[in-house]
Amino acid sequence: MSFTKSSVFSKWMLVASGSEFVSQPVYAVTTNQLTSSDFNGRLYNVLLAQCDTNGDGTLTTSELASYTYVDLSNQNLTDLTGIEYLSGATYIDLSGN
Repeated sequence: MSFTKSSVFSKWMLVASGSEFVSQPVYAVTTNQLTSSDFNGRLYNVLLAQCDTNGDGTLTTSELASYTYVDLSNQNLTDLTGIEYLSGATYIDLSGN
């Protein structure tokens, strides 16, 4: 998964570097663009067709999280790797797979 860094918080975190601690800024992740490698099988293409709300040909975690009902019925799905990105879903129809 690739992450896009945005503004730096005013907080810093300590990261262990060998036997020393190093201060590093903490970045907020605003857009998590997903690729087919985040999924396995047909699921990415099925979700791309149904959930690409801005029509840019890519999926983001925020796009997928915004769906509460997802119809994945009769899509010949055999692997659900990546379905965890549908974090807002309260109903997912998987019948006929």
